[in-house]
Amino acid sequence: MINAPRHLASIWLDRDFGNGWRVGGGVRYIGSRFTDTANTIELDSVTLVDLAASYTRGNIETSLNVSNLTDETYVASCGFSYCSYGEGRTVSAKVSYKW
Repeated sequence: MINAPRHLASIWLDRDFGNGWRVGGGVRYIGSRFTDTANTIELDSVTLVDLAASYTRGNIETSLNVSNLTDETYVASCGFSYCSYGEGRTVSAKVSYKW
């Protein structure tokens, strides 16, 4: 299939310290893939690293997530007349209240 990697893998480890703190990290691997049915153009494989941390106190939880920690530049997919890059480093924060 077009843009479908032959190999795809991910692993995530999470640690809860029991005092409200929780941290985690993971690695994603996307193998090489072809951009056309004739298998003439091949995109390189890429390995991405993600991290997360959260703190919970009572009903309030805060979290910070970082995707693509190393800001790896890679081509995510290609179509008939275009190619698009994968997302660069993304940092997101969240505060939530549980009723």
